[in-house]
Amino acid sequence: MRALFKNLLALILGVIIGAASIYYLYPKEKEIIKEFQVVSELEYYRQKFSGMTLRVTAWSGPYTENFKWAIVEPFENLYGVNVEIITGWAEFIAMLQASPPDQPPFDVFNLDDYNFIAARNLNRLLPLNLTNIPNAQYVYECLKQKREEWKSGLAIPFDGGIYTIIVNKEVVPFEITSWSDLERPELRGLIAMDRTWYYGLYVGALMLGQSYLNDSNVDAAFAKIASIKNSIHAWYSSGAEALQLLESKEVGVAIYYTGGTYDAIKRGEPLEIVIPKEGAIAWLGSLSIVSGVSPEVKELAELFINFALSPISQTRHVTKSGNFVCGEYAKVPRDQYFNPASNEEMDKLAFFDWVYLQEHWTELENRWNTEILS
Repeated sequence: MRALFKNLLALILGVIIGAASIYYLYPKEKEIIKEFQVVSELEYYRQKFSGMTLRVTAWSGPYTENFKWAIVEPFENLYGVNVEIITGWAEFIAMLQASPPDQPPFDVFNLDDYNFIAARNLNRLLPLNLTNIPNAQYVYECLKQKREEWKSGLAIPFDGGIYTIIVNKEVVPFEITSWSDLERPELRGLIAMDRTWYYGLYVGALMLGQSYLNDSNVDAAFAKIASIKNSIHAWYSSGAEALQLLESKEVGVAIYYTGGTYDAIKRGEPLEIVIPKEGAIAWLGSLSIVSGVSPEVKELAELFINFALSPISQTRHVTKSGNFVCGEYAKVPRDQYFNPASNEEMDKLAFFDWVYLQEHWTELENRWNTEILS
């Protein structure tokens, strides 16, 4: 029994000594240590998109400079990327039509109502991932409920401008409160209007006390504009021309947008933005992403859109541009009494009906050129 115990003990000691020998004689497998660096979300995006360029459209003129100051430059500085601003007006859709599906001419399309319909009909807009655009939640509820841009999932309302009566206070001797005031004899030869037909017809409808245009009132709208033809001194072709006519006192009234007018007022021009009792008409701008961009560019584009929709960005934009913004937490300056500052005020704005306008484009444009401009 004792011999058996001695043999068992010798066996155990042999195993231990042998294992120890193997451990020390053969090199151990090198231990792999993984280090994880915790970075902020901002630093993560800066690293991920470093060196990338995002192409974004903007309207030519003062809008571009205001957009650059309020949105583009702060985004570039924050994320360390480059944003190329592509300016234009009507040529954006032609650029899309001429481009191959996988080579879009721009990445983020800052589009209005008309361009949204046209781009969607071309199937050139990508569905947006709202998970990557949490600031979209701040868009006014009335726009979410009514606007096709939002409901389609292809674009998010961003800003817009109001088309209304602009007055040079040193020329017009009375207070204008209604669209019907355009018929007053004191304004004979003192009015400037856009020569584009749909602007004029909406003015005619507003003179009727109606903020819409359709088959029920289009004839009456034509008649209203025809009745004030002798009061119209100039049919302008650009915003710069409209402001030049006002600032030179060649006219006392121009039907024009608030954004460019607000810039002129800040420069010291004696202009006044009038919102008549019947209301005014507006365009709506939205942000979208063009199909054909790479997944990386799409992610950067959604980061840009989210940045543009933040309350801070929206406040900068409305303060600088004078255009209204679509985020309910933006702070609208007190001197911008003409811009909506709540969901209730936004809900009162009337917008161009581009579906109706496109359906009757050729017919109404030809009639306008014949009955009004000729």
